Amino acid sequence: MRTVTLLLILSFVGYFTQADTIYVMHETDATSIATTLTGHLTAASHTVTNAGGDTLTDYSAFDQVWDLRHSTNLDNDDTNAYNNYMAQGGRLYVLGEHAAFDASRNNTVLDFLSSVGAGTISMTGNILTLHSQAVTSAGNSVTSAETITYNNVRTVSTTQGFLVSENNANEGTMIAWDFGDITGHSNNRMFASFDINMFLHNGPALTQEIAAFLSVNNNTVPEPSSLIFIATALVFFHLRKKSTYH
Repeated sequence: MRTVTLLLILSFVGYFTQADTIYVMHETDATSIATTLTGHLTAASHTVTNAGGDTLTDYSAFDQVWDLRHSTNLDNDDTNAYNNYMAQGGRLYVLGEHAAFDASRNNTVLDFLSSVGAGTISMTGNILTLHSQAVTSAGNSVTSAETITYNNVRTVSTTQGFLVSENNANEGTMIAWDFGDITGHSNNRMFASFDINMFLHNGPALTQEIAAFLSVNNNTVPEPSSLIFIATALVFFHLRKKSTYH
């Protein structure tokens, strides 16, 4: 009985120590942001490849891909690689920027999201100030924060997935897709946002929570708090049983 209990305890501990391999791409002018972001992900025990602007034709070696290039159009090679990656159950984060980057980035991001089955995303506004958006009720599944701070952003609406945060006009800058939200990709989660500067204004927690949401180890498992309770109970049970033998 003690052996079984210990094995159960170790299985729960193993759940919390699992981490992902993450491939991060970014523009040269966002190197400092990417370096900070990489540090936050590494602090959460993820293995991060900070690749600069280098793209791949095959991302299958990575659990997550974060394409944070805010001023480079997605070309056919990008979309083909991402479609193949999604077909294998990959977890993807694509980033856009404010309206000045519509022609050089945003339009191709929206086209890709539509083509991969993420619904219709419409650009609704352009806010060129430092501001906060309230986290939505659905967004609570991503972050524990009550607000998210942005600077110089596009706001969007979506027909699939959900806005993680929104302003008073029900428009937001960050979209998440949960299991079943992406047509043809029921086992995928995906993220998109339209502000590179958000990583400067929200500290490590938001970056780490996004990675946790996208994690391949996050597959409709029980809430972490429930697992902690169960693991704690098992430890107590094991120690109590042990004391009865002495």
